[in-house]
Amino acid sequence: MLHTINDQPFYKFEDQLDFDLLHQEAADLLIYARDKFDFGTPSGAVTRGSDGINQLDDVNKELTARDQERMKGMTAGQRAAYLKIVKQTYFPWFVYPLNERRDWNLRGQKRDSWLPHVEKYMPNFIKAVESLKMFKHVGWARLYANEAFNGVQVHFDGHLNPANKKLSFDNFVFFNLNAKPLFLYDKDQHKKIYMKEKLFYFDAANYHGTDAQPFFNYSIRIDGEFTDDFSKSLKLSRNEITKHTLKQLPADRAA
Repeated sequence: MLHTINDQPFYKFEDQLDFDLLHQEAADLLIYARDKFDFGTPSGAVTRGSDGINQLDDVNKELTARDQERMKGMTAGQRAAYLKIVKQTYFPWFVYPLNERRDWNLRGQKRDSWLPHVEKYMPNFIKAVESLKMFKHVGWARLYANEAFNGVQVHFDGHLNPANKKLSFDNFVFFNLNAKPLFLYDKDQHKKIYMKEKLFYFDAANYHGTDAQPFFNYSIRIDGEFTDDFSKSLKLSRNEITKHTLKQLPADRAA
């Protein structure tokens, strides 16, 4: 079953932003500050679900004690290369942090500053993000880049709430500035639902992914904490929105 927001697969924001300018700034960042980024964040290995659609698996589940020992002290790039070469892992995207990097599990916590090269090349994007009315504060911001012919296998995000063992709701918005073919996947209907808007939110506990394209594309995810008023305006088909806390369990991903 697809989890909905206000009886729709995703929530479209009506903010009037200069998306062309924001895309231009993101392009400048990727062109002129590429040396400021590391190799990217290793994602997961590709598996195939019973319905025939590719899914992301957690590569950490496949690491042996010998793998762990060999990877001690490796940089992010060396770790990614090891997983790619030795463990035959496929990385569907590179993840570029736009502000202070922290644990994924703490992505909703407030960030104090943007990275210097982001401030230099994306000043209007920063202003746009900080003007968004749905956030009490902005958390982790990151750009997801896909090289040509690299799709993103379906997966879901979230934290398990220790109290009720249910997935929490991530508080975030997605900027899709260059027509990245992002979709939700309804496993019951075997159907992809494409999110073509420039700025939107969806329940990340839904399976979602990206079609492969013969060109580079990217999207930007901004996490944070929604205001009480915005949270109350959302009719959610799951349980109520829960805040991220230190006590929550690590992200639980589809296998």
